Amino acid sequence: GAYFSSEITLGHLNQTVHALRYVLEALRWFVQSYGIIIKWRAAGNRLYEFESALNLLSKSRSGLKAVPGDDDKLSLESCDIYTPTEAKGLFFLPGKGEDDLALLTKVNLKIGRGEWALLSGPEGSGKTSLLRALAGVWPFVSPKSRLSMPPGDRSLFLPSRKAPLRDGSLREAVCYPEDISTYSDRQIECVLHLVGLTHLLSTSFAPPTPLEIPLFGSSVTKLPNTALLPPHPLDRREHWSMILSAGEAQRLEMAHALLSKPEWLFLDESTSNLAADQHAQLYKILRKNLPPTTGVLSVSHNTEKLAEVHDVHYVVERGNLVKSEE
Repeated sequence: GAYFSSEITLGHLNQTVHALRYVLEALRWFVQSYGIIIKWRAAGNRLYEFESALNLLSKSRSGLKAVPGDDDKLSLESCDIYTPTEAKGLFFLPGKGEDDLALLTKVNLKIGRGEWALLSGPEGSGKTSLLRALAGVWPFVSPKSRLSMPPGDRSLFLPSRKAPLRDGSLREAVCYPEDISTYSDRQIECVLHLVGLTHLLSTSFAPPTPLEIPLFGSSVTKLPNTALLPPHPLDRREHWSMILSAGEAQRLEMAHALLSKPEWLFLDESTSNLAADQHAQLYKILRKNLPPTTGVLSVSHNTEKLAEVHDVHYVVERGNLVKSEE
């Protein structure tokens, strides 16, 4: 070749070999990475389509938005509520016959400050969807719907399908999503006692090990007395979703409601995991310890026990909200 005929030097030959190696490596990357590139492309397309669908839904219907009312009542007028599948056809392809698609039609509801309203009805009748719409987390409502409430009022929605409790301290689990500095230890302890979770405060702790104690000097005996104190029970850190039963988790949410003291409280089967004889008991504790101005709308199948705790009872019948005379 050129090298043996002395047309190029050994150095030039090595440079050519290295250059060819770099070219081969560069071309090989596309071959080796082709499968990964295809996966990235597919994932990117799905994310783009998902974002486009969210933007389209947001432009089509943003759900109920509360406007300041003229009185001290929560008022819902002319509200039609749909399922997500039906809403897709309704909002994205208008003119499908709204009355045939609605879970609930022409809902008119008024709840005054301090009034407790009970909502019941068959499975799948739209009770939970109504509660979610009032809480602002159900966008599938008719554009003509109108929700008004006193300006500045706070609402709290306790859903039936609970999100897993966050890992961390007991204090964080009770206060979430608010900051733990919002409430004192005494306030948190009191609400846990009220809802029947005192046993979480009386859990014994193992004494701290030498590895857990910062050493001052060469001997543990030189530690200040305060360093040997066990941590506060509210600082106990656990996987609460695994430790607490379903009933205890619901009691914990009730404890947060007592701490938060919202102006409007929406309860969706918030005692469904408790024994039947404890439903009314926990509701009575709520009513006694919440501010007298808190308005409550609760969904439950245990109407026989809970009717006595509420002021008014509404029933969903064939897509309509009817006031019960019982």
